[in-house]
Amino acid sequence: MGALRKFLLSFVVFVAVCGAGLLWYVHYEVGRELTRAVAGVDGLDLAWKGLSVSILDPAVTLRGVEGSLPTGEHFTAESVRITSFDQRNPIPHYASAEARGVRMDRAPVLRQWWPGMARAVEGDDNPCDLALDYAYSPASKTLDIRTARLACPAMGRLEMNGSLTGLDFADHRMEQLIGLRIARADVSFTESALVDSLLRDTALALNTSEDAVRDQVCAELEAMADYAAKVGNPEAEQALRSFCRFVHAPGTLSLTARPSEPVPVPYFFMGRDIYDNIRLLGLSVTAAEKGDI
Repeated sequence: MGALRKFLLSFVVFVAVCGAGLLWYVHYEVGRELTRAVAGVDGLDLAWKGLSVSILDPAVTLRGVEGSLPTGEHFTAESVRITSFDQRNPIPHYASAEARGVRMDRAPVLRQWWPGMARAVEGDDNPCDLALDYAYSPASKTLDIRTARLACPAMGRLEMNGSLTGLDFADHRMEQLIGLRIARADVSFTESALVDSLLRDTALALNTSEDAVRDQVCAELEAMADYAAKVGNPEAEQALRSFCRFVHAPGTLSLTARPSEPVPVPYFFMGRDIYDNIRLLGLSVTAAEKGDI
């Protein structure tokens, strides 16, 4: 074998060994940092069966994830992919991640709030997909939610983005939320089983039929829309009639809030009714039936 061939072979082996060593080191460091980050949150427990790191397209993917949240929910996930995460601040200033095949074994908080939906979500029959991508600016105290998504067979598909101001991640006491303001928001919900579950639970509680509950809800929404038209509030009239169309024939409900200036959240609890709140938010609502999607 010539000297050049020996050199090339040695070089290839050297690169392979260095590459394997670098990959092992990256996996080790990422796994260690994840373990340390989880340990820093009281009540959070997280374990995984596999971890892979993509260097060219920076991302960390965990497979076979199992964990518990501080609120008591126990969950598993087929995979969790993290593309960015702020480790320098106690409350991350940015994060981008998505989880697939999430299953809730126990959801005690949801059981207290909505037992019917808790029963539907828990178990292996309703794996959910989630995604979150946000960034916080400490200079302007603004939280930009680029994407927040939940897709679950037991409910449907919920997507939202928006911007909140007046948030101080460095001082996150409850009273600081008084300064929270809604700058904009876009919400889209595509029905799967949520509306039917609500109507069914209400019908059981009132000892009547689902159709009767649906007709009653639509009648009340139409009456509210008529009142909004009477008092000269076209924004509320349009929104309420769209809500009625969605209840009557669930498909996709889209809400867009574009206030003329950021709206302080406490405004909604200061004697204003739903008509004033809709106008204050600059809210527009559209409803599309399933056949129109």
